[in-house]
Amino acid sequence: MKPSVKNFLIWFAAVWGVFSVVYIWYDIFQNFKNGMLVSAYESGMNDAYVAVINEANKGCTGFSVTAAEKEVTLISVECLNLQEQQEQE
Repeated sequence: MKPSVKNFLIWFAAVWGVFSVVYIWYDIFQNFKNGMLVSAYESGMNDAYVAVINEANKGCTGFSVTAAEKEVTLISVECLNLQEQQEQE
């Protein structure tokens, strides 16, 4: 082979190798980042559920929950059953 062709092939292989390593690390990082986002999302949802359940178990008074400019008042079903039993007595 001529030296110029050999130098070109060495240069091309080096560039290809660097590109491949960078692409593989980028792909690994994206998978890690997406996994962390999903984990954080699920953790946040779980925390919100726990907060609503804890608030519902505090007492038999309603509490407000607001999301996307909509507000509802929630109360535990056990409290409603208790109120119904008290009314029947």
